[in-house]
Amino acid sequence: MKNFHKLFMSKVFAILLTVLFFHGPSTYVCSDDNGILPIEEGLHTALKEYRAGAYESALGELRLLLPLIVDIDPVLKAKVFLVLGACYEKSGNEENARECFLEVKKMREDAFIDQIPQITTIDGASLSVYREVFAVESLFKFENPVTVSEMMNEKTVHAPRKSVEEKEKEKKRKKFPWLIAIGAVIVIGIAAVLLLTSKSKSQPGEPEITWVHIPAGEFLMGDNFAEGAADELPVHSVYLDEYYISKYEITFNQYSIFCGQTGESTAIHPITRSDNPYKYAEDYPTTSVSWDDARAFCTWLSEKTGENIQLPTEAQWEKAARGVEQIRYPWGNEPPNCSLASYSGCGGSVNQIGTAHRVGHCPDGVSPYGVFDMAGNVSEWCRDWYHSSYYSVSVKKNPLGPPSGSYHVVRGGSILSNPFQLRSTYRGFKDSRSTFGIGFRIVKER
Repeated sequence: MKNFHKLFMSKVFAILLTVLFFHGPSTYVCSDDNGILPIEEGLHTALKEYRAGAYESALGELRLLLPLIVDIDPVLKAKVFLVLGACYEKSGNEENARECFLEVKKMREDAFIDQIPQITTIDGASLSVYREVFAVESLFKFENPVTVSEMMNEKTVHAPRKSVEEKEKEKKRKKFPWLIAIGAVIVIGIAAVLLLTSKSKSQPGEPEITWVHIPAGEFLMGDNFAEGAADELPVHSVYLDEYYISKYEITFNQYSIFCGQTGESTAIHPITRSDNPYKYAEDYPTTSVSWDDARAFCTWLSEKTGENIQLPTEAQWEKAARGVEQIRYPWGNEPPNCSLASYSGCGGSVNQIGTAHRVGHCPDGVSPYGVFDMAGNVSEWCRDWYHSSYYSVSVKKNPLGPPSGSYHVVRGGSILSNPFQLRSTYRGFKDSRSTFGIGFRIVKER
């Protein structure tokens, strides 16, 4: 085992040197506007490609992750090797697959992990090398055949003769079998009534959402302080039908219910970097969710509840954030501080990334309608495509944004944002990919 481990690590090191030689160090630092993307995104991409049968493409994604997993959480490291081994086996390279699985097995034997991680996308029972390494027993065990006569002799039971008294008692018991049937119907009926009357509107496995009602009416949308960018102008009148918006940003716990029920349990995991300011707690805002994943959450919850649930439009988001009084921030015109919002500088120094908080942590920073965290914590996806001059052509009633585009609107600012970006009229934008610091909240329309 020691010789194998040395051989395996030498191969990994050789791959690292090869990639560094051809691509340079920037290959491994996947940067975007907001910083380094988490390893989980690469794993997520590889799993999607594995599920689609693109095993060579998945292998390419995973090989790029190998240099980054040396000092990460052992469970996540084990998952990378498991997926890598599965891709190798599906590609016909059983030798490399066995090395990957043996590495995970050694991590288990050395007590770095408590158990072999389970990845719903990968069926270990269908992988012969996986079964061999982890000693997965066959579901069926065949033994020597047994003749029919032997089976009959073994299974036949000879009942003793009944006395006359016993036969009479049996007749009395069978005299009114319909009474038993009536009793069963009554019991089942009572149980059904109790079940229906005690059933709540929220179905089992459905996340509980606290809704805030936003009444129908007009408001002025855009930067009335003349301090923002050109895309926040012109200030224009917008009429919105009534709607409901989630009081808090969608949390890790709420999003994990969706992941578990849709088979996307490996799609989003909390970031495991040592400097990660977001904690994996059920009431922290979920982050690193793509726009498509946020829309999928809305579709799933709509199907479960029978309600029309969407991401908020840009106009719905701004009205919920500032009301109809055209205030600068959700709480008013007072400059932000760390008791009103979680943003850059709330981590200890002016330029330091802020510290995320549980949703609802800043009650003094609520919007006029009582909606929490509309400035800071995580930025939030909106339904609209982004266009810098859309305000000049926007329809007055229930605007939905441009019909197409390259970026989606992001609102609210996050722990990465400065005070200027916390303004309720500030318009951010991002392509659809999942990004550190971006989460979402939802609306319910009539």
